[in-house]
Formats: sequence, C-alpha cells, structure tokens
Amino acid sequence: MTNAFHVLACAAGLAVAGSVAAAPVQFADNGHYYEWVNARVSWDAAVAASAASSYLGMTGYLVTVTSDAESDFIYGSVTSSRAWAGGSDSEEEGVWKWITGPEAGTAFWSHGSTLTYARWTIGEPNDSGGGEHALVIHNLAANWNDEGGVNRNGYVIEYSAPVPEPSTYALFALGLIGIGLAARRR
Repeated sequence: MTNAFHVLACAAGLAVAGSVAAAPVQFADNGHYYEWVNARVSWDAAVAASAASSYLGMTGYLVTVTSDAESDFIYGSVTSSRAWAGGSDSEEEGVWKWITGPEAGTAFWSHGSTLTYARWTIGEPNDSGGGEHALVIHNLAANWNDEGGVNRNGYVIEYSAPVPEPSTYALFALGLIGIGLAARRR
C-alpha cells in the first residue's frame, strides 16, 4: 500500500508541476519578457489576465508580435501551442490593430495589405462564418489565424519597460544642466 501511495503522490506532484507556468523568458533583441500561460480561456479573458499581470515591476499585456525574429522566439522558446495574441479587427472588419501593449491602436493589416508586420497563414484572415475578430498564433510555423474570441486557447503575456515621454528626457537634460552649473560654481 505504501508503494501505491508513493506512486500516486509522485503522479500528483508531476501533474501540478506541469501546470505551473515557467518564469518569463527574455528576448535579447528587444529586452522584453514573455510568459506562456497554459490556461484555456477566451480572448477577452486573456487580455484582462495579461493586463493584471506584472513581472519585475513591468505591467503585462497580451503579446504583440512585430517581427519574424520575435515571432520565432515566442514560438520556439516560450510556447509551441496555440496562443492568443493582442490583435483584433473588432472595430472595423478587415482592419487589424494591436489592442494591447505599447502598439495599442496601431493598424498592422488592412484589407489584404500588411501595414507594419503580419504573419498570416495562407488564406487568412478570412472571418470564416463571421465573428472571427481575435488573433491567434496557431501552428508550428508560428503563423496567425483569426478566430472567434470565445474559443479557448492559452496565451502569451509580454512585459516591457514603458518608453519615457519626451518631456521626461527634457527634464532629465535640465537636471544635468543644473548639476553642471552647480558644479562650476564651486
């Protein structure tokens, strides 16, 4: 009976360990961190959960993908499963925008034309059956598909330090000038 108990305890431990998320992984090209969440949720739930997450003082957001290198990193180092991403054409059919992160509001695809970066699977986005307004990374080539947001997928949270406003640089420069003037007076 003791052996059966140990086997069950080990199996339960492995099951729990398998569901625990790994620490976010940093992509050297942009300094951002990425975290795979293996929870089958709707796109809206993934957006909300990502925004409620933080890592090293950075607020999370549902991943935005802006280059092949970033896409390959995410799909090779963070996950190889279907994953929600932060793009949608819910405002205007056929105009895909980033809804999350620093790129929020930026259109990346419009009626068949790539505006910044897109990695659609051939024939996508197609709004098959209507209502496909959520972006999902969906296959081993890390290509994209449009899906209904009520589908259940895992998701990737991206963390990046906020970009300072230009006024922050101006204040910093004024501070340096002040320090320099004070040092000259001594």
